[in-house]
Amino acid sequence: MTDAIAEQNRRAWEAQAYGSWVKAYGTPAEQARKLSADPAHKLRRFLPYLGDVKGRRVANPLGSNGRLAVALALLGAEVTVFDLSEPNRRYALELAEAANVRLGYRVGDFGALELSDDIEKFDAVAIDHGVLHYFTDLEAVVARLHLLLRPGGRLVVNEFHPLLKKAVRLEDGRPELTGDYFRGVVETAPVAYAAFADEPDALPHCLVRRWTLGEIVTTVARGGFTVEGLLELPGGTVPTLPGSFVLSAKRV
Repeated sequence: MTDAIAEQNRRAWEAQAYGSWVKAYGTPAEQARKLSADPAHKLRRFLPYLGDVKGRRVANPLGSNGRLAVALALLGAEVTVFDLSEPNRRYALELAEAANVRLGYRVGDFGALELSDDIEKFDAVAIDHGVLHYFTDLEAVVARLHLLLRPGGRLVVNEFHPLLKKAVRLEDGRPELTGDYFRGVVETAPVAYAAFADEPDALPHCLVRRWTLGEIVTTVARGGFTVEGLLELPGGTVPTLPGSFVLSAKRV
């Protein structure tokens, strides 16, 4: 992610984030009660690959409002979120406090945060929905994920399926093929919380680069990981097309 793109995305993610999360998920206290009642439900795409997370160190790059991270912490994991939005951090830390768990949270561009070979390694990295397209250099971000993990550590990516985001548009609930699946350019996109914002038209747009599934899997496999599984899941609105995927890999 270049400095200019990171700055544009930071502006978008800080504009109305905190109030939008309250509107979408309730206050941190309300969301904490919901997560505490069934943290495994929030983690249902991850636990089959992560197993028992109690006592394990988990990194959550671009962890946003902290809902995934707090669910992991409720099951006993030691979680650190990396994100570029201060309002996201505020909601996440208030959520963690209300859920009576601890959460590490580092604010800054994940692609530029200071990491070194001697950092304390994580047992797992969990990436959840709408993350990879914020990086214009996929090889560089996979290298950073590799650096975060101890040898044998697990990477689990739960992402929107590229077909849905690159080549399919929903029109009155019906899918229409559109766009170019193989187009590899930086483009504008609404910030993820726009639907919940009080003034959506006032929000800055994000800059994203949407990757194909082949690019994602190949880059992970060439980046010091053994890919152990790729599960494609149906979309909620159109169950006959893939809506998301889960990629599981182990650091060599």
